[in-house]
Amino acid sequence: MTITLKQMRYAVAVAEAGHFGRAAEASSVTQPALSQQILTLESLCGTPLFDRLKAGVRPTPFGREFVTMARETLKSAEALEAFAIGRTGKPARALRFGLIPTV
Repeated sequence: MTITLKQMRYAVAVAEAGHFGRAAEASSVTQPALSQQILTLESLCGTPLFDRLKAGVRPTPFGREFVTMARETLKSAEALEAFAIGRTGKPARALRFGLIPTV
């Protein structure tokens, strides 16, 4: 199994929110669904990404590095998507044709 962009987005959301519930709300998913994806991600990585505390969560040292790399990966994925969408076979700018009046 591989790490997905969705899992990376959820990990970044948890790191930014500092709370699973608020991260789930910001990601428009339920908290159990987000938590399950984070647990799967931690299982794939073989180490916890977050320290679960009474007042919320904070990234572990590995989690901080993971989130930094995930942000870069997500930014690259968004750039690739924008590039692909922008190249739908249409010209990059408007085409103008000129005709002489005698035609």
